[in-house]
Amino acid sequence: MRQQVTPELPVFVFGTLRPGYGNDRTWHDVAYAVHDGEATIADHRLVTNGGFPYCLPAEGETTTGCLIVPHTADYQDAMTYMDGLEGYPRHYNRQQIDVETPIATVRAWYYIPDDWAYYENLRPVTGNDWANARGRRSEEDYGFARSGWWAE
Repeated sequence: MRQQVTPELPVFVFGTLRPGYGNDRTWHDVAYAVHDGEATIADHRLVTNGGFPYCLPAEGETTTGCLIVPHTADYQDAMTYMDGLEGYPRHYNRQQIDVETPIATVRAWYYIPDDWAYYENLRPVTGNDWANARGRRSEEDYGFARSGWWAE
């Protein structure tokens, strides 16, 4: 049986995994963030169910986010943590996409629902930027990401 090789790409995050939001602690020890608020993907928009966003295809729209870059030695752990939080492959699927940054276009992973049309009627996020929808976590907030919530 052949093992599938996963390219070691950064991850474009657009919601609660961005720095300063509720689930950023998922990657703190195994990765670092770059271009927060400056990384974008074309032809996508954000919608929300009130608790977290979904990034959906939408021609002509641009979604803002951040690149999470796993440390080389911790790559598999970083992906396991983020995949677990995102419910991959049951809730979200992980796909590759081109991300525009102030420096260059970067190929990255991002999370998108398989049945994204199901989520199209959710509330739009202003400016397709989660920073407009939710407040950043304060330094006093010691909450943590909990893996497996979707299966409970």
